[in-house]
Amino acid sequence: MLQREIVGQILPLFSAFVFVLGTVIGSFLNVVVWRLPRGESLSHPGSHCPKCGHAIRPWENVPILSWLVLHARCSQCHLPISMRYPLVELATGLLFLVLWWRLWHSPLPLAALWGYLFLGAALLASSLIDIEHYLIPDAITFPGMAVAAGLALVFPETHLGTGLTGLPGGDQLITAAVYNSLGTVGQAVAAHPRAAALVDALLGMLVGYAILRLLLEVGQRLWGRVREQRRAPVTAQLSATSIRIGDDDLDALWEDLLVRPREEFRAQATALTESGATTQASAVPVVVRVRGARLYIGTEERPLATTRTLTLELVSWEYPREVMGHGDLKLLAMIGAFLGPDATVFVLMWGALLGCAWGLGRVVVAPVRPGAPLPFGPFLAAGTLLWILCGEAFVRWYSGLLAGRLG
Repeated sequence: MLQREIVGQILPLFSAFVFVLGTVIGSFLNVVVWRLPRGESLSHPGSHCPKCGHAIRPWENVPILSWLVLHARCSQCHLPISMRYPLVELATGLLFLVLWWRLWHSPLPLAALWGYLFLGAALLASSLIDIEHYLIPDAITFPGMAVAAGLALVFPETHLGTGLTGLPGGDQLITAAVYNSLGTVGQAVAAHPRAAALVDALLGMLVGYAILRLLLEVGQRLWGRVREQRRAPVTAQLSATSIRIGDDDLDALWEDLLVRPREEFRAQATALTESGATTQASAVPVVVRVRGARLYIGTEERPLATTRTLTLELVSWEYPREVMGHGDLKLLAMIGAFLGPDATVFVLMWGALLGCAWGLGRVVVAPVRPGAPLPFGPFLAAGTLLWILCGEAFVRWYSGLLAGRLG
């Protein structure tokens, strides 16, 4: 266990160690960000140039420095090496340094550093993947929850969710309310540090997932369908596996478009052609629906899997839209596992505010097509960093504000 007295004597050296450790972890995160969304192994093959396959030698794999020494080019094929690699390494090193600085100036035990660093690395990797691929892999969030629960159970005094003051239950309003509701059972759990830390981690997972799940369901009912109507018909291609409308209106696999069992694609077509033979529907326009594994054309029903490609002229169509990815729910659950249930409320609030501000700014500065997706993971990560850096000040300010109003 790290001791403040010992670390204080070598503080600059230890801070440099944390930064260098961050750059090394950042080098690994580059592998995670590249391979994980593509379903590739993180361990095999070893690090190599993605363009020529050259196996990277140890001296070519030194964070930041190797990129500079090689002049940002592969030593084998001499093609450029993306600046993203040293930037991720530098960003991870600086992030680790910031988290270490915050912990050093808090009353929490220094051994909590490892939880902070794991959480920071997981959030950075999740954010980078979400920005590029609009997904947050379970391979990051599920192990993150397990690590948080394990740290809470084995090292309860270092659990980051035990309160901003570093004391068990301190400033954790939701956890305290649960204990109070449980009466003597809650008091018994709170009296045992391991049980209290583990319960706090589990509550963080539950609250983090539940509040985002509730918002997802509400949003699905309010804004969960895309509806389009056109004066001039738009050509569409419908097959057993996918639907494509116009040049850029919609191009999706059925398995990605209709995720839930009862979801439905619905359109009105003025003409329909199948396998080169025109089959005029009995009514114009005809309603075309896809639901589950079935295709409906007017009153006709057939298995979707046996459908040959249909060419349609559509005047209107509608289909379900996910207002939030399920990866975001699991990401906030992981954050709650490390920081406790109170933190999830703060993180979600600031993540939503930052996301709205970014979305509005994007519309003003660089207009994008309506309905363009916006990854939410990076904003949850930013909210988490704000909680770690400013959460204590926010809680004390808000508590004083409430006390003033009640008084």
